[in-house]
Amino acid sequence: MTKRFEQFYMKAQKKGDLYTDRMIVKAFPEIVSQSRLNYWHPGDYISGKGYRVIVGVAPGWDFLDIKLLDGLDYALSQERFSGYRIDVFDISDCQRLEDLHQYIPEPEKAYHTPLVGVWKNGVFQKSLSGYDGRLFLAERFGFVEEFRHP
Repeated sequence: MTKRFEQFYMKAQKKGDLYTDRMIVKAFPEIVSQSRLNYWHPGDYISGKGYRVIVGVAPGWDFLDIKLLDGLDYALSQERFSGYRIDVFDISDCQRLEDLHQYIPEPEKAYHTPLVGVWKNGVFQKSLSGYDGRLFLAERFGFVEEFRHP
């Protein structure tokens, strides 16, 4: 499994300066574009077919979010997940709770990352956050053991 997100995070962390998180946040869209995931902004395309999952992460400070992205990227390389589209966004793009509504319709219960929204055939199904969201994704995409014992 390629760990492109983890490798970049560790490289930035080794620099050891106070602006490491800014380096990660700035480069995050580019790293996503090199993966099977999609960096999503409000107004971008949303498919009405198959499953769509959107995941809001804190790439500058949450290593478990980084591990999650690597797991999701790997999962999409498998044929059994060909009906899934995974969009991601950086929660630092949201200044207010209302901003999250542009990404996930019901984020009120969100206290920790990742923030997760699930659609099936264009219809919103549910939202989850924090440990519940991480475990849901890890179970759905087959890498749950990494998150039961981080």
